[in-house]
Amino acid sequence: EDGLQAAFVAGAKKVAASGGDGWVWLNSVGRGGVGVSVTTGESNPLAEGNGVPFLCLDLAKAAYAPQFGEDVEAYVSSFFNVINWRRVSANYLQFTTNNTPVPCVQGDLLAAPPAS
Repeated sequence: EDGLQAAFVAGAKKVAASGGDGWVWLNSVGRGGVGVSVTTGESNPLAEGNGVPFLCLDLAKAAYAPQFGEDVEAYVSSFFNVINWRRVSANYLQFTTNNTPVPCVQGDLLAAPPAS
């Protein structure tokens, strides 16, 4: 996960440096590959023809600034600590086996429910 987290940090820094809102995505690439992509605004990898997304990180300043300020690296690290990687992997395997996107239910990719 270290290389993956580093790719998410790089993407997050790219979005933050642009001064706009955006997303960092874990998505399918080609047949059986996985990649990290960055989009801005309302776009996503599927809409841009860059694969099917499995996981995304919201880089709207309102999503991270109240708790992390400008430290997007800490935001990504915190994000990686709450992801249910078994579920993400299972969704990816289901997609590659059936070649159909897997619906996501809010909160089902979290390792634990968010603190209230």
